[in-house]
Amino acid sequence: MLTYMKSVLDNSQSNSLSTARLTPHIALAYLLLGAFGLMLAIGPGYASPIFPAAALSLVEAGLKNQNIEIHLEAPQDVVLTGLPNEYSQVILNLLSNAGEAVKGAGVAEGVIGIRLFERDGSGCVSISDNGGGIPGEVIDKIFEPYFSTKEMGTGIGLYMSKMIIERSMNGTIEARNINGGAEFVVSIPL
Repeated sequence: MLTYMKSVLDNSQSNSLSTARLTPHIALAYLLLGAFGLMLAIGPGYASPIFPAAALSLVEAGLKNQNIEIHLEAPQDVVLTGLPNEYSQVILNLLSNAGEAVKGAGVAEGVIGIRLFERDGSGCVSISDNGGGIPGEVIDKIFEPYFSTKEMGTGIGLYMSKMIIERSMNGTIEARNINGGAEFVVSIPL
């Protein structure tokens, strides 16, 4: 982990270390640290109420500084139980990726939508953006380890997110393109 963060710092120009530049790398660090926490065995019976607010609070100011608006839609309370830190790290990774997509697309009025809902006995969080979407030729590969479309990407973030949601929380994570962007839906059994 320290080697990775040192390489990020070494490969950047001293005057380019901005919040926008470091946020995706910090998000990845949180994600990886959370995965190590899973490997240290929290235990199969561990359960705690979870909500993506912790992840949102970590990136909200940075997104607003980049002129990216956040739309939160939570028409009903959806209370999930599981691994709150790991879940927050998945949401943090998805929010960071959405912010990068919007910024990379050069959208004048960036929007990230967060929607909480229930579907088929699962609590769901949808994170969508207007960052242009995922190229069709790679959308089936984005959850593979070490696959990245980013110049400085590691290909670990979405892979680890998938492992946390599917293996540790018995849920699903799916991606699809929508009009003008992409949508990720994380579903956890209620």
